[in-house]
Amino acid sequence: MIFAGGSELGALMEAHDWSTSPIAHPDTWPQALRTAVRMILPSKHLMFIAWGPELAFLYNDACRPVYGKKHPWALGRPFREVWSEVWEQITPLVESALGGEATWSEDLPLTIERNGYPEECWFTFSYSPLRDDSGEIAGVFCSAAETTDRVLAERRLVAERERQRLLFEHVPGFVAILRGPDHVFDYVNDAYDRVAGKRGFVGQTIRAAFPEFVGTGLFKTLDRAFATGQPYVVHDVPLSLRRTPGAEPDQLFLSFTYQPIVDERGEVTGIFVQGQDVTQKHQALAELTRLNATLEYQVEERTRELLAAEAALRQAQKMEAIGQLTGGVAHDFNNLLTPIMGALDMLVRRQIGSESERRLIDGALQSAEEALPQRGARAKHCQPRAPGCFRRGLRFLPGLRLRPPPWPVQHCPLRHHPDTANHLH
Repeated sequence: MIFAGGSELGALMEAHDWSTSPIAHPDTWPQALRTAVRMILPSKHLMFIAWGPELAFLYNDACRPVYGKKHPWALGRPFREVWSEVWEQITPLVESALGGEATWSEDLPLTIERNGYPEECWFTFSYSPLRDDSGEIAGVFCSAAETTDRVLAERRLVAERERQRLLFEHVPGFVAILRGPDHVFDYVNDAYDRVAGKRGFVGQTIRAAFPEFVGTGLFKTLDRAFATGQPYVVHDVPLSLRRTPGAEPDQLFLSFTYQPIVDERGEVTGIFVQGQDVTQKHQALAELTRLNATLEYQVEERTRELLAAEAALRQAQKMEAIGQLTGGVAHDFNNLLTPIMGALDMLVRRQIGSESERRLIDGALQSAEEALPQRGARAKHCQPRAPGCFRRGLRFLPGLRLRPPPWPVQHCPLRHHPDTANHLH
């Protein structure tokens, strides 16, 4: 029997009213068509046959989800009528198969109306020529698979990766996603390329991409993170990286976080790597340490300078005070000598006293002149500053006895001086 096998479509075909179908009753079908129907009915793969001049549809159970509300109405109806909404799009493929050339379409987007409204769907399928008993092409055989779910999932994945890429481009630091126990790069952000240099990371294992990391312990840490499912953090790792081919290696300090990626079953599938280039921070800390080491010396040196400046200031103040004191003493001494010298000068000019007394007076006058701050100050001796200095000055001449002057006191040239007038009277 043609429809044996227990499929739903086999039972429908056997009970179907073929009187209105372009291919007539199954008893009239050629052997080639019968064989093809027996082939598709038990298959779990989506298959259909378009037979005869109008390409009447015969399909298996796997086609029911694709046909939607068109099932079972589509059974035995012309291809063009069943899929009128996509007929113009697929006509070239059908004509190619009818011309003897098979076709292959992968993830072909088709907007179909299987549930009463347009749906964008994707299919991977082939059209092959189907021949009758005489060897002439009488129809089309199709083996197909709907790939809508996969295409949409891939699109979502692409969109998610793009969103993730944009997100990772704005995170602080560099990011990489490693897959499997060999740590194959699936993704790196631009910051990763800037730090490590562009090495075509995606598709490479981390050991192949970074041969210079051998012996640093980073690979072992990655292996432990993958094996245990525990995150690991490493700080301030000194690394030598040649970021430009042919250039000298750069000495960097990097910090890493290795976060295992776990699937829905709890199994580790990869490692998420996030890190920071802390070279500048490390250099700044080193410079700060150096400055701190010399700070004590600098403070001591500055303290010594300040103490020396303070001592110099105190010495200058002392010298200024001494100068002021010396000037005052000299001024007072000058005031003391001036009236004495005036009196002695008067005695010399008046030839008062005996010869020996006059010599004493003359010697006293010379000594007084030499004691003045400015020599030859005799012209100024009539400018006394201290009252009573004349009387005090005469005390320096012991045994001196003054004779009455040969002129009246009122004619003495010193009579009108404020420091001598009272004494002469």
